[in-house]
Amino acid sequence: MNAPPHTIGVDCSCHRCTLGDRVNAAATIIVYKNLTTPHSTPTPFCRSLNFPSPAAAPLSYSMSNSSASSLGGACGMSASAIVAKAASGSHVLKIDGYSRTTGFGVGNFITSRSFKVGGRRWCLRYYPDGCDCNCNGWISILLCLDPSETGKVRALYKMSLLDQQGYPVASGSRESSRCRTFTGKGEPRGFCQFVTKAGLRDNRRYLKDDTFSVKCDITVVTGIVTEDVVVPAAQRGIKKEAEEPVV
Repeated sequence: MNAPPHTIGVDCSCHRCTLGDRVNAAATIIVYKNLTTPHSTPTPFCRSLNFPSPAAAPLSYSMSNSSASSLGGACGMSASAIVAKAASGSHVLKIDGYSRTTGFGVGNFITSRSFKVGGRRWCLRYYPDGCDCNCNGWISILLCLDPSETGKVRALYKMSLLDQQGYPVASGSRESSRCRTFTGKGEPRGFCQFVTKAGLRDNRRYLKDDTFSVKCDITVVTGIVTEDVVVPAAQRGIKKEAEEPVV
């Protein structure tokens, strides 16, 4: 009898089954075969499949490759990354003659000189009596994009009171929780309740000789790009060949 299509030649190691029997390649690996001599119970078909040549089992060969591909075979592994590029910079604003700036009025501010970070020009607004009526008794410090700038800019920022040695004080620092969008004509962003006037006045660590300083750190998002990532050989399932010992 001719063998059905897509079959593979199999030898049974128990030697009691008909040697050279052929089964359908799609069948379950554990099957029961007719025996040349009757056994008391059916004998599982031998699980050791011996292929005399690749041509004898083309379907099995194709299936194994398909399975590897469906599982994301290591040879075809690739990776990429989304990278938010940024540029950082700082500016220190010194308030010399603090007591003479108080009484300026709620909502009134004094603007710092402009400075450049991330290719954009920025400035700080100092509100000695708070930026609005909800900030009575507070000093407000806000960051804004220079009015000459066009387009939108996203940035993170942090403002810190400096001690007399010029170092930021953790208890006097505030920072944004996420990126904020700035425009040249838009509203400034920052901290309306930055530090209380009483707290500043009573702390010689910040205020000395009627002078105190604030540092503003800015991280500007300059672009978001997609880049290729090289996958290490180990992750691609490529084993490094052992070096031959030097004789």
